[in-house]
Amino acid sequence: MASTYSFGLLILFYVLLVLEFLVPSGGLIGVAAVASAVACLVTAFSHSVFLGTVYSLVIMASTPVVLMLVIKLWPHTPIGRRILNRRPGQADPEPPQKVTESGVAYPDLIGRSGDALTDLLPSGRARIGIDALDVTCLDGPVDAGKAVHVVDISGGRIRVRRGEGFKATPDESSDPNVVDRDSPAASDLSFDMDDFE
Repeated sequence: MASTYSFGLLILFYVLLVLEFLVPSGGLIGVAAVASAVACLVTAFSHSVFLGTVYSLVIMASTPVVLMLVIKLWPHTPIGRRILNRRPGQADPEPPQKVTESGVAYPDLIGRSGDALTDLLPSGRARIGIDALDVTCLDGPVDAGKAVHVVDISGGRIRVRRGEGFKATPDESSDPNVVDRDSPAASDLSFDMDDFE
């Protein structure tokens, strides 16, 4: 008889555990679920140590699985949709795209070049276009004033490499404001004022 009661209390525990996520009760149903699990174990151990041990192992092994399944399914339930303010079939909203102060989207910075404003050890600040931005150099330390170029945006963090050997992307090569620092034309930008007289 005790084994029947303990089995019934075990089933009641799982029912209450699921209801805790489906019915807003301020945690009262969760307390009742814990109480039924304790009562199940007490009843099972009063019948036999073997039955109590089996039920203890069943509760310990299955409770995390039941919780994970319920948490995964909860956003699709009526109460979950109401709390999350979602309509059926509505997708998760996309996070807002990060932009610089001048309005350039972070993904559009990839391929652009600039100068390190501080020593990059490997993190620091660099001027990319007209924006001073926090960057991380993938090549290790870079001295302030040295050329860098953006190679990746990861987790909202701008990743750069040293500017030596940097070649402009097709978009940049058509932009007259972008100068390849390694090109001969870049070194010919210096001129003598006597040339204009």
